[in-house]
Amino acid sequence: MRTLTGIVFIAAGVACLFMFRAFFVLPAFTRLPDGGYGELYGPVSFFRIPIYGASIFLILVGASIVAAFWGDN
Repeated sequence: MRTLTGIVFIAAGVACLFMFRAFFVLPAFTRLPDGGYGELYGPVSFFRIPIYGASIFLILVGASIVAAFWGDN
């Protein structure tokens, strides 16, 4: 059961990472008329690093749970 918990943490971290990138980061940065790229709305660049960090933290917690309890019944 603990191994399953770790796998769920890993899956949640990966899902949060990719969903945030697909639904917020990629649409926020759009091509500007001058040819460069700019942010369409401001808070994405501020929250990008903490959300990526939290997602990576979830993955690491899940990996440590799986590593600690791998093979336990």
